[in-house]
Amino acid sequence: MSQPSYPKNSDLGTLQANYETNPAHARDLLGFIVLFALAGLVVLVMGVTQNDIRNQLLIGGGGLLLLAVGMRIYFAFRGRLNVSAAVYDNGFIFTDRRRRPISCRWDDITEVYETITYSGRRMSHPRWWAYTVQQSGGQSVRLDNAIKGVRSLGLTLQQEVDKRLLPQAIAAYKAGETVAFGPHLGLNRQGLVAGSKLLPWEQVTEIKFSQMGNLQIHQKGRLRAWLTIIHSKIANYPTLKAMMRQAVELNPSATPPVIHDASQRPVPSTQPADIAQGNIGSISARLGVDVRELLMEGYTMTDIQGVLQGEYDLDELRRRKPGRAARKRK
Repeated sequence: MSQPSYPKNSDLGTLQANYETNPAHARDLLGFIVLFALAGLVVLVMGVTQNDIRNQLLIGGGGLLLLAVGMRIYFAFRGRLNVSAAVYDNGFIFTDRRRRPISCRWDDITEVYETITYSGRRMSHPRWWAYTVQQSGGQSVRLDNAIKGVRSLGLTLQQEVDKRLLPQAIAAYKAGETVAFGPHLGLNRQGLVAGSKLLPWEQVTEIKFSQMGNLQIHQKGRLRAWLTIIHSKIANYPTLKAMMRQAVELNPSATPPVIHDASQRPVPSTQPADIAQGNIGSISARLGVDVRELLMEGYTMTDIQGVLQGEYDLDELRRRKPGRAARKRK
């Protein structure tokens, strides 16, 4: 599994971070290949041993179908061994499954969609991230768990794009234009736009961002939500949240809408003073995983400090229960 060597300097600037192929994801795919291949062979043999020709065709056909699914996963597995990415000052380079390098400048990115898959009790633990990046020229790139540390990469991507898009969005809003956040939502000086519908700001009572990043808009005098959009259908999610606050401030009314944001997961202010300083993105980039997800799992900043200082790696931290890593260091 050879990885491409990214230059330290390119037309995108200086190399900031390198994201390799995720070996754990590749192992998961390999397990599915073996499972479908063995099941297909067993069912195929069962079909061949049938006396009735109809049963032979039905059962044998099922075996061939399972083998075909296994082959499809195999080709996907081969391709996913090639993907990687590198972040530079002014953009990132993504190497796709055919080993083709694709350059994306921050200034050329128009939309970023984030998809998160959850597991565990009450679906509270995020396990899978995918980012679809749309460029001004029409080209799109998809980043997912085939890349090790894709959450940290996605966080950097969102931050860099938001820094560029938010001032443009505010200027367009003030100029009376409609700022779109995907095909399902836009906002302007008059109100919120959803397709052919317009909800004036004075009719908006609540704007809710759920813990999973879904959005609900509530209208005055109406029990059900006027609009609900799942997280994966919202373009430029951080920019949308900032724009909602800007819009509420720029459209004062007697009863301004209330913004509830349950998706905020800030790093606690109780982090030890001797921990390496940095913002969430830079710390996550060093860890190779979003630091906020470790905190949600119960790990303390003292636990995480050991990884940052090289006392143990992230895999060893995962093998220990939250809070035990710091005790073992003493």
